[in-house]
Amino acid sequence: MKSSKNGWGLIAFLIFIAIFIICLITSAIGFRKLGLLDENYHFVEFSQIKENRERMKQEKEEEKARKAEEKKNEEKKAKETYSKLEEEMVKAAKGYVNKYYNNKLTGEASLFLKVSVLQNYKYLGEVKDANGNSCSGYVAVSKNDDETLSYTPYLKCKNYTAKGYEERKDD
Repeated sequence: MKSSKNGWGLIAFLIFIAIFIICLITSAIGFRKLGLLDENYHFVEFSQIKENRERMKQEKEEEKARKAEEKKNEEKKAKETYSKLEEEMVKAAKGYVNKYYNNKLTGEASLFLKVSVLQNYKYLGEVKDANGNSCSGYVAVSKNDDETLSYTPYLKCKNYTAKGYEERKDD
């Protein structure tokens, strides 16, 4: 920028004003984050600065705790959903075994009923988790020593896999 005999020009003055305004806005935002300005962008007395920082810290901690609680509730809801799906799988397997095996297994072998088989025979509807993702799995049916049958569901969803699940038994 050149200075003429008459001083700085209008363009130079407007550029200076724009830079000055940007600096003011930046400093106001910085002061706000430091707790030197209140919500209405008024300066805070020095005695209130510590209180404001503590309040802001407490608000952040409360927000963090709230998010953790929400996540915990979502996980609890998901576990309940998976438990219900597994219960439905066992109920469907019991119906299938009752009809086609008359509630009796011969020999020592276990029976593995895939979800897809239970769905094909209309014992089980579509198996989806809380997020709407399709799930697969199977129910292991085995004979106990007292000739009763035990049913163990193995469910596999996008974000959940039952303990003991084996991919080869679900193919």
